[in-house]
Amino acid sequence: MRWWLISLRASGWSLFAIVVGIFLSGLLSRLAGASPYFVQFASAARWVGVAGISAAALLWLLSWRSMRIWERGERCCDHCDGPLGWWLHSGRIYFGEQLPNFRRCYNCGRATPEL
Repeated sequence: MRWWLISLRASGWSLFAIVVGIFLSGLLSRLAGASPYFVQFASAARWVGVAGISAAALLWLLSWRSMRIWERGERCCDHCDGPLGWWLHSGRIYFGEQLPNFRRCYNCGRATPEL
């Protein structure tokens, strides 16, 4: 098992949400101080940062939950027995046939069908 890759794939979206929230919060606060027309965005700058951190916490909890499910022996990857992600992708339609829904493995990145 490549634990560094598993932790990166599991917490990647939550780290992205933190960075975007902090960036947008800083951008809005600079816009509010630069012009009198953007003063109404000064209070929104704080809430954008809070929303980004809240979204990051929610995404981290979802990935933590999927790791706990894998620890119990449920939802393991068919190829490497690694943990599967929390996001259920819908299967594509090829030649009129619906492929099964699947989850991506945090270890190898392959799709495992949801049965």
